[in-house]
Amino acid sequence: MDPAARVRFAPSPTGHLHLGSALVALANRAYADAHGGVLVLRIDDTDRQRSTADAVEGVFSVLEWLGIAYEEGPRFQRTRDDLYTEFLERLLSDGVAYHCFCTGDRLSALREAQISAGLPPRYDGTCRSLGTQEVARRHNLGERSVVRLRVPEDEAYDTHDMVRGSVAAPSGSFGDFILRRSDGTVGYLFASVCDDLDMQITHVIRGEDHLPNTARQLALLDAFDARPPRFAHLPLLQSPGGGKLAKRDHLGSVDELRRAGYLPVTVRRYLAELLGQGARDLLAAGAAGFDVSKVPHSSPTVDEDRLASLGREDMAALDGPALSGLLAQAGFELRTGEVPLSQEIAEGTPTVASLRHEVARLRERPAPPDEPFDETDLKVLREFLAREATAAAAAATSPAAAPISAEEAGAMHAAVLTGLREWGAARNLPPRAVLQPVRRALTGQRSGPGLQHVLGALGPDEVQQRVQRALGGLTSQVSG
Repeated sequence: MDPAARVRFAPSPTGHLHLGSALVALANRAYADAHGGVLVLRIDDTDRQRSTADAVEGVFSVLEWLGIAYEEGPRFQRTRDDLYTEFLERLLSDGVAYHCFCTGDRLSALREAQISAGLPPRYDGTCRSLGTQEVARRHNLGERSVVRLRVPEDEAYDTHDMVRGSVAAPSGSFGDFILRRSDGTVGYLFASVCDDLDMQITHVIRGEDHLPNTARQLALLDAFDARPPRFAHLPLLQSPGGGKLAKRDHLGSVDELRRAGYLPVTVRRYLAELLGQGARDLLAAGAAGFDVSKVPHSSPTVDEDRLASLGREDMAALDGPALSGLLAQAGFELRTGEVPLSQEIAEGTPTVASLRHEVARLRERPAPPDEPFDETDLKVLREFLAREATAAAAAATSPAAAPISAEEAGAMHAAVLTGLREWGAARNLPPRAVLQPVRRALTGQRSGPGLQHVLGALGPDEVQQRVQRALGGLTSQVSG
């Protein structure tokens, strides 16, 4: 175990939060929890043109919705220019960074020539040997410069990645890279290393798309004579159609799952499964720790069917008050009689939105059936109407001071349906033959949630009106 790990989640706020970013956030939170550590939220907004306030608020909102808390932050890179200047001056003073005045045209020509020659594109060091006086002279003439790191030649940058094992890159593969641009803004790699040092980050857990950055960051850490953090590069998510999952892809952003009505616990469990931890809630009290050794090397494919399956499990685990509260948050109030119905429907629906749709659909009176009821169906409906009316009338005249409870109504409807099945059995009618006409009259469907719950949700008046409508307006009467 690594004691008191300090990890960070550092999203770039350039749009909706990617599902892969949520996976990284969850992994960092779970790793910190497993090692008695701290999670720092850092907003990597060095790209000031693309970073927006709305996107930043979106990060906060998604993390809160997912239940991913952080002990420190948020820290914004855009407010830390003084820190970057201090670190940069240190490198310039130590001679491990230098000013470069090469123009964009020259660098483009150099790059094309190197690629044509089959060489890795890298800066050729033209300005490496410029003295202090020459740099000052050219600045006085109004020339603008970038600042580059003086990367040692023939150096191999090695690290043991907690997921991928040994990872190495020779310095010749990238050369002297830019730390500060000519407009005075710093690059992502430089800002990230400065922040990690300042925040005392011990473990950098991020997506494998950052793997190529690792060698450059190790070179920078060497220049600072600093001990590097431990790295863990998580696999990137794949879209169902193949290729890297993008925000614009179906299920590409957390906001899409949130709008679809998935529960936060479902998304957390699904992300944990993609991380090789099994479909469990890594943030639940008493949850087993996050095991980096189980993280897969290959990129998992986002599977909507699997996500929906987990959603149905989590919806089925909720009780009536919890479902009522979730629907109320979504602007949909359950009626008293609909609570038991919603619990049964929840067992087959993956999201709050789908539950709401199914309950709302049952509130709507069904269209006339495509297939008319036959004579047996009509006899069943008349018998059902008579039994339901008798039971409802008895309940209404009950000496109890308060209206019957949902449990009492459920028992009443169960008795009506039991009696109807017994009536049918006496006439050699199987249960299906007596229950399906009632379901068709009430819902327009041949299958669905238990009739006992449907009756309780609709109430006696609505039940009688729907069945009489199915009978073509005939008044209820007991069949011979």
